[in-house]
Amino acid sequence: MRTAIAFLLLGISNNVTFCIVLAIAKDIENGGVGVVFLALQLPALLIKTTGPTWMHLLGYRTRTIVQATAASSGLMLIALSTFVEDDMKRLAIQLLGVSLCSVQNAVGEPSYLALSSVCLRPASALAAWSTGTGLAGLLGFAWVMLLKMLSLSLLRVCLLSLVFPAQLLVSFFFILPSQTHGYASAEIEESQTRDETAAEVSETTPDEKDECEDESATNILISSPRDNPEESLLVSSEDLAPTKFHPLQRFKFAMSLWRFMIPLFLVYLAEYNMQSGAWSAIGFPLDDESARNQFYRTSNIMYQCGVFVSRSCGQFFTINLYVLWVVPLLQFLLLAFFIVNALFEFWYDWSLLSMCFVSGLFGGTVYFHGFSLLSKTTEHARKELAMSSVSMASDIGVTIADFTGILVQVSHPPDAMGVMSSRAAS
Repeated sequence: MRTAIAFLLLGISNNVTFCIVLAIAKDIENGGVGVVFLALQLPALLIKTTGPTWMHLLGYRTRTIVQATAASSGLMLIALSTFVEDDMKRLAIQLLGVSLCSVQNAVGEPSYLALSSVCLRPASALAAWSTGTGLAGLLGFAWVMLLKMLSLSLLRVCLLSLVFPAQLLVSFFFILPSQTHGYASAEIEESQTRDETAAEVSETTPDEKDECEDESATNILISSPRDNPEESLLVSSEDLAPTKFHPLQRFKFAMSLWRFMIPLFLVYLAEYNMQSGAWSAIGFPLDDESARNQFYRTSNIMYQCGVFVSRSCGQFFTINLYVLWVVPLLQFLLLAFFIVNALFEFWYDWSLLSMCFVSGLFGGTVYFHGFSLLSKTTEHARKELAMSSVSMASDIGVTIADFTGILVQVSHPPDAMGVMSSRAAS
């Protein structure tokens, strides 16, 4: 239970800062928020695509401190930039702050997905993480809306949002069981990790020992099969363990997981094209800017509700790899429906929000079950690297969708750019 609560809170705190920055994008650069989105997405894409080759060099404690520092620094830069009078300098400082918030999210997601795979109940940890990330979209949007209802400035919104990096540290260092947060990734400090784990076991309560007992065995297995000959038989070959991989081999191993990456890439590509394109062109009536803005905000709330429901309930049913590939195709059919409907208006009332909810269900289903299947079908020695590597697929899909959305906005400029600023991240 303690592990599940910790991963729930980690999921919230890892994603909510990202969502807050999206929600305040229009305050940063009104009329040109596509620049803000790129500043938020490109660093994440760079980190996640290269992460499999270097992220193992940092233990989880170090990564968490890097995350909290990046998020806090980013929010502080955005807040303090309000005192800069020169427009270009202010924008440059704000975009740097946005990029730092992106670093926090990009380091956290692959790290905690990997860490969830070495827990005693990985399915429960993954479900809690997925629930937290789904809830973060709703929480981030509601947080900014509430503070704006109180007429708080961008400065105060950012300063008050510093509570979330603090929550990240508390969740990791004080709620997560000590063996788990003491687990130093995998590929480094092997003897140091074993010494720390042994010391922490002697200090933990009986409940904590039970909860992390199997984790310790997994840690030994992943760190160095040679130190435990019986458990080393569980892996196919010591020479094939990630500890033996050089950077190119690690990257090739990540690419070998394409069966899980492609569905995740496709579902994110389709749903973010819906958000940045089709949904911004719907309003009742269409020629009313406030009506378009209202539908866009409401459609994203319904989308986030669908994400939250599907990620939260994923542990109660299972799907196979074939179904995992079918769901993104259904998402693309839904994208085609919204595009055609925006053009011909054959279904044009607020009941369309039900389809936005379904879009969230599809996206959350692929996210949870994709990582769940990956965790179940990957051998222990490679599971950590596999979980952290596949997460890059979603960012590739989002980045391409962002570029597509900007092209659409340039071709059809009427207020679509401003409307995008309310988009929440999943």
